[in-house]
Amino acid sequence: MMELESADNTEIIFPMRFLLIVYFVWVWPFTWFGLAVNQADLRAGSEPAFPFLSPAGAEGIYEVLFFPIVSLSDIFILLWLLRFILPHSLKHKLVWEASATYQQDVKVKNDKLAVCSPFLALLGTVVLYYAVSLIRVDRSRRQPVVTWEGPAAEHFERLLALGGTLSYLGMVLGIVSFAWFTSRKNWMAVVGAFVGFGNFFGSFVLACAIYED
Repeated sequence: MMELESADNTEIIFPMRFLLIVYFVWVWPFTWFGLAVNQADLRAGSEPAFPFLSPAGAEGIYEVLFFPIVSLSDIFILLWLLRFILPHSLKHKLVWEASATYQQDVKVKNDKLAVCSPFLALLGTVVLYYAVSLIRVDRSRRQPVVTWEGPAAEHFERLLALGGTLSYLGMVLGIVSFAWFTSRKNWMAVVGAFVGFGNFFGSFVLACAIYED
């Protein structure tokens, strides 16, 4: 999200290339996590939690590349279709790349992203905290066994992915707001970026610890 050339310098535009990069960075850890969960489910004789991540029979590198490439292509097409059907008065808000005019040193006077950033990060914190509260560790054996119990135990992996995703979005909005926007609420963007990064990194480490095998 970057600035739009306008009289009041307050509008937000959405460069599609930037949105695709944000998705590209997110989709790889999500795919790794989802495939690890699917493999664990199959070993336990259960249905995979994320069956859409790979086609039936796919293995190795093809299984890893399938969802990121297909989903990125779909989003690319959907963004262009969305721009095509948008009214002419809104087309300037969704562009492929911000022009040099939009990349000037003057920051955009807008606080919307700064407010949204900590909200998403804190929402991710709540979801992750609830997911972690479901974890149980059985230390009665030589090698501790990690399980999850509770009313939403069957959705533990999805909760972990949702909390990590919300935190990632909060982090991205915080960084974008601090870099390209200016307002009295930019301190909220800093909070959102730090909390979002901490949650996203923490959820990834937790996932690695649980599915290290």
